[in-house]
Order: sequence, then structure tokens, then C-alpha cells
Amino acid sequence: MPLAEGLRPSVAFVVVADYVAPDGRAWGHERRMLRALAAQEAGTPFEVIVVEHSRLHGHIPAGVREILPAARWQFTEPVHSGLMKDAGTAVTDAEWVAVFEMDCVPAPGWLSGVLAAAKAHPEASVITGPVRYPGKTSFERACSVLHRGALSRGRDGPTRRFASSGALFRRDVALEYPHLPAATPFLAARERRRRMLRDGHQFWFTRAAETIHAFDGLRFVLDLHRNVGYADMHTLGAGRPGIGTIPRAARRRLREELRSIWTARGELRPFDWPLVVALLLAARIAEAPGWADALRGRAAPAATNYR
Repeated sequence: MPLAEGLRPSVAFVVVADYVAPDGRAWGHERRMLRALAAQEAGTPFEVIVVEHSRLHGHIPAGVREILPAARWQFTEPVHSGLMKDAGTAVTDAEWVAVFEMDCVPAPGWLSGVLAAAKAHPEASVITGPVRYPGKTSFERACSVLHRGALSRGRDGPTRRFASSGALFRRDVALEYPHLPAATPFLAARERRRRMLRDGHQFWFTRAAETIHAFDGLRFVLDLHRNVGYADMHTLGAGRPGIGTIPRAARRRLREELRSIWTARGELRPFDWPLVVALLLAARIAEAPGWADALRGRAAPAATNYR
């Protein structure tokens, strides 16, 4: 139930837009997200904090705000989505913080699912769940297993990964591990997870906490792979990638995708498999611009809509 006045929230949803389409804001993702949050029921009070860049202050459509009037809108100067998540986390005193990206909505029952897992596993600092695309077409399902399958498991249990959207953090842990400024949110998320694992924090996966990520077509897919390619080059090249980093990046990504396919294969239909195989090859081509950006020393992937 959304927070009633005077109650201390148990959970704060912190929501940011990490991907903004080049043709501007249509506010469709915001509407879907706020409706999904308004529908969450877990018998515990929660608040919603939407973090946006200060240039949008005074420009949020009234029809968007009216969907969930109790939501707090926090405006910040940093445009990096990781820093915006941290800004939202800092303004709540809830014990738990559920971090979401605007284009990735919680399925019904998400909140009750993560809270049940948190109660059953108090040793966990982060509770996460499966992420998938809607799967309306063969292309969506094939991309879903390639891009999101690694975040799934066949059953509940400990994991070494958590989703960048749709994860529940102990607030004190989230504050202890802020996102570091990075050229792409992919790098910032990897570095944060690495620091948490290094210090012994445990993550728990529950299938009861599913999130549905919007699928914005081929342009979105190409942008995602460009960012992944750029991030892989910097991760494997220790910040100084060279030509020799490219084969290592391609092998790493292929291994990750094969693991993702195996984990999430149940989402596929028999006629999806030829497209999955084709995408395994095409993905390396889509990552090549990100490799090139890293080799040229660009401060960030070129022409990206991620922030």
C-alpha cells in the first residue's frame, strides 16, 4: 500500500530514467511505472521517489503526477542515472530501497515477493529476481534470453548478480556503496557489484520478484550492444583497452550469452532458436562500434541514449 501521511515507510521505491529515446519524452514509461507501483500490495507502507534532472522541474505533465499523487519528485543536477539512484536513496529513511529504472516495471506481487525473501534470508544485502522483455515476438524473446537471461535462475537461491533495475537493497548497504562516476551506467553497475562482492555481501535471487523490461526495438538493441561492447573493453583492458582486448571481449560476451540462453531457455519457443543463433553472431557486429569508441579513447559511447 502506498505510504499514508505520518507513517514511516518500510520500503522506498527509487525510480530513474536511465534510457531516454532520442525523439524525446513521451512519458509512456513513466505512466506504466507509476501504475505498476500503485498496484503493489504487500501489507506494508512504502513510498515512491522519482528522481529526474533539474531541467525537467516544472515540466512533468499533470496527467503523469496524478497517477500516483503521493510520489515524491526529486530533482538533481547529476544526469548520470547511477548518481540519480544514489540521490533518491539518500532522501529516504526506509530500511529497504527498491531501485528501478523507468522502463522496467515490477510484475504484480513483486513487493510481497522480495519482502518475503528478505525476511527468510536476513543475511542477504540485496534481493533480486528475473528480468525479461514482454516476449510478444520471436525477436523480443530471443533478445530477452540473450540480454536478461543471466539474471535468472531455475530456482531461488544465492547469486553473484543482481539486476540494475528491480533489486531491493538494504538502505545502509546502498549508501555505503554509491555508484562511481563512469562513462556508461553498465560500467558503474559492474564496479559497484564488484565492490560489494569483494566485501562479502550476499545476494539472493527469488523468482517471485519478476520485472518486465520495455523493448524499444532495434535502435534500443543496437544502443545496448554498443554500451556493452564499450564496457567490456574497459573492464578487460583495465581502463586501457587495446586491439588485443577485442577477442577477449568477444569471447567473454559469447560465454555470457550462452550461459544466459541455457538459464532462460524455457522462455523460448521452438521456432525462436534459429533467430537466437543468428543473434549470437550479429551481436558481435553490434558491439564493434563500442569497441571502436573504447579504442579511440572516447569518454563515453558515441550517440548513446543511456545516461
